[in-house]
Amino acid sequence: MIFGIFFQAGAMDRRAIETMGRAISGTNKPLAVTYGTTGIRKHVETEHEVADTGLLKWLTPRKSEIVARQLMAQNINAFVVRLSPAVHGAGDKGFTRTVIERAKKSHRAEYFGLGTHAWSAVHRLDAAHLFYLVTMYGLEHPTTNERVFNAVAEESITTAAIARTISRKLNVPLKAKYNPLSFGDTAMLYLINCPTSSQLTRQILGWVPVQPDLLTDISSSRY
Repeated sequence: MIFGIFFQAGAMDRRAIETMGRAISGTNKPLAVTYGTTGIRKHVETEHEVADTGLLKWLTPRKSEIVARQLMAQNINAFVVRLSPAVHGAGDKGFTRTVIERAKKSHRAEYFGLGTHAWSAVHRLDAAHLFYLVTMYGLEHPTTNERVFNAVAEESITTAAIARTISRKLNVPLKAKYNPLSFGDTAMLYLINCPTSSQLTRQILGWVPVQPDLLTDISSSRY
């Protein structure tokens, strides 16, 4: 199951971040902590919003941003980089690959409800460049107040658009499903609705994504 060790991984993640935070305490060395833009919301999330609020706070064992903010409160030079649910590109083993592999096995491309749920997306090479920029920014601005950055090249791509692209790629039927339980252990992927802005990230760091967009990538031979 894709989320079978989610709780164990969340606990390990917390301990690792706390350990690295202690190691750089008293220095200006930057620590870039990974979180996600993933969630179920209607509004567009910005860098100034705090993660793990509302219902998601109780549903996810991933607390990396909370731990990072605790380090910040201790004057540790920590930053948060929020990755989109679709971090795509050659070698992708994440959410996009999972949805495509499910379509291959079921011989249909599916989406939930009206297909208006949306993912944000970023190519893995653009995301890697952002981590570099955050690290350099942290070295040059150890006392900055800007400490959360969104790795988002595309603010909102509907799950229906993703499914249509998969349908064309695999030459399988397109199907809307209205029962979340019918998606099995991947149900969370189809319920994600997380439009996210990276306007502040681009403004502060000068980050400009240059790699192919999600739907182009899905259509390519990389998947």
